[in-house]
Amino acid sequence: ILKNSIQTFINGKMPISIEPTVVSAEYTYVDVVASASYNLNSSSKTENDIKNLIVQQVKAFNTQYLDDYNKTMRYSKLAATVDGADSSILTSNLTTRMMKKISPYLSTSQLFNLDYQNSITEGTLISSTFTYNGIVSYLKDTGNAEVAIVTSQDDLTSTSGIKEIVLKHNIGTIDYQTGIASINVPELDAYTGDSIKIYATPVTNDFSVKNNTVIQIEDGDITVTVTATRA
Repeated sequence: ILKNSIQTFINGKMPISIEPTVVSAEYTYVDVVASASYNLNSSSKTENDIKNLIVQQVKAFNTQYLDDYNKTMRYSKLAATVDGADSSILTSNLTTRMMKKISPYLSTSQLFNLDYQNSITEGTLISSTFTYNGIVSYLKDTGNAEVAIVTSQDDLTSTSGIKEIVLKHNIGTIDYQTGIASINVPELDAYTGDSIKIYATPVTNDFSVKNNTVIQIEDGDITVTVTATRA
């Protein structure tokens, strides 16, 4: 409704020979996973206190540096934000991934074209879980630019303790250089929430977007663990 209202307003302001088009914003989300240790000898704060401080600083980072058009996600700035959340923090570790969301209709196949606008590290595209043919599964880049539906099970013979089984090959492709993934999602039984999240690790820690795309860190995509130590 808002988009149509804006379109109507602009049309009334433009010369007849010009036909403007209002384009909806696209989003590339940032998945943030941070861990930190802090010095109990220099702070009376609890682990949960430090965690909340880091989360609040990451939210402030999103407001100040992202959540708008033509922005760049600067890894070093975010890492410094985590380090500086409290003076008692001794060490921290940070990983970030790009993330897109899709909301497929159930019981019907759909094609989704995802443009991360940045080069993707091979083998890193993976999704949150969903139910496919009664099995808890996920999308995964299996290498050689192929996206497949995969499930996992315990495997005591594996060093990781997990064995992955491909349920359906070749449901999509990835161009690692351009960051474009084309995925034909088959009929699904269910998924949690209103979307399936599809993560990908950029080749470089910093990444940017252009045109009508916005980089954003949502509250639910911030994971922080804190350990207390005495130094």
